[in-house]
Amino acid sequence: MTTAAPSSAEPTRRTGTRDAILMTALDLFADKGYDATSMREIAERVGISKPALYYHFDSKEDIVRGVLGDQLAQIEDLVTWTRAQSPAPDLPAQVIQRWSDIVQGRGTSMFRFMISSHQIVRELQGEKHTLIPLLDQLVRVLAPDGSIEEQLRLRLAFMAINLGGFFGASIDAREGEVSAAARSIAMSLLP
Repeated sequence: MTTAAPSSAEPTRRTGTRDAILMTALDLFADKGYDATSMREIAERVGISKPALYYHFDSKEDIVRGVLGDQLAQIEDLVTWTRAQSPAPDLPAQVIQRWSDIVQGRGTSMFRFMISSHQIVRELQGEKHTLIPLLDQLVRVLAPDGSIEEQLRLRLAFMAINLGGFFGASIDAREGEVSAAARSIAMSLLP
């Protein structure tokens, strides 16, 4: 029997303003570039003062850490939730759906930012924030005795969501269409 996923971990204080800053900054970073976006511009776009922005984040780097940290915390929560579930035939599909909700939760802006600013992401993310160990944990829980093909299908399903976001960012389609297509492909890969 499955239960509802816990709320996402909160590495820093969560407020509507904080989330608005993260989304606005992400949109600006994706559209203009990380280096071309200023803290002043982020504050103006959100509709807050610079001191209010600095109350939440010390720098643009801190904003990027916030975006990456929020996503990582949600994936860690997903691993914890998955471990707590009883084995069920529909569990892999539930986990893929939740993974999709997390990875695609900030829309194509996240993928466009990561593509255009991969160097700053790599610098701020560091080795400890890589998704691969978390993905490996999910696969071990979902297919503890799975064949090579089953394990590979699960890994490919997770990566279909991620790659759909990266490659879909340049497709002339509505954002929801790309996300839905990536989920459909991921589900078709499940063992």
